[in-house]
Amino acid sequence: MVDPLEINLAVTAHAAWKLRLKHAVEIKQFDMDADSVAMDDLCKFGKWLNSLDLEEIDLDHFNRVKSLHAEFHAIAAEVVRLATGPGDTEAEQHRLLDGAFSECSAKLTDAMMVWKQSLTNAK
Repeated sequence: MVDPLEINLAVTAHAAWKLRLKHAVEIKQFDMDADSVAMDDLCKFGKWLNSLDLEEIDLDHFNRVKSLHAEFHAIAAEVVRLATGPGDTEAEQHRLLDGAFSECSAKLTDAMMVWKQSLTNAK
């Protein structure tokens, strides 16, 4: 069963990533390696998504959120790679953060909120 509280917690947790990534760009280090950041099944929300019984949920919402969640982690990993790697790529890091990452993050949040609303409407 899909718990709307899990969606709320995920929205909050994923919103904090932009601040964490901006800090990583500033100090040129991050508390996780990029390969771990790229894995969308290590965070609490990813684990929860993967635990859902697909026969009991709306697959349209699930698939949209799962896809955007994977994209979110892929872009975040690229920011970490640039922030912690050699060379001065600060402009590229900020372009990713303010462009692709922000756009993906907004789409993911919207998709999660639409999913949550559908759960509320179904009651």
